[in-house]
Amino acid sequence: MEIHKFPYNWKLAEANFTKDKGKVFSCFACGGGSTMGYKLAGFDVIGCNEIDPKVNQVYVTNHAPRFNFLGDIRELRERERERATTRTLQLGYFGRLTPMFHFLLIRQP
Repeated sequence: MEIHKFPYNWKLAEANFTKDKGKVFSCFACGGGSTMGYKLAGFDVIGCNEIDPKVNQVYVTNHAPRFNFLGDIRELRERERERATTRTLQLGYFGRLTPMFHFLLIRQP
């Protein structure tokens, strides 16, 4: 058996989520891969935004966010302006990633 260069042998139950680095709101959340990274780095991920209902359900199952916004991010931005969501949630970081669906489009002639 080959020994891997990096010993990725950890369990979620043994992970230490300190939540001492600040708060994060994840946009284009997908299944929550970036959220897991934020959590492992010590951030408190308080919510997410995802447009796809099936993918959003995966995120909710994986991370149980306090704030879950299912819908177009442009609508979330308008709600944020109306209610000053960012100040209300006191976010340290508003996580934004490139929507991955752009890379999955199949171009046809």
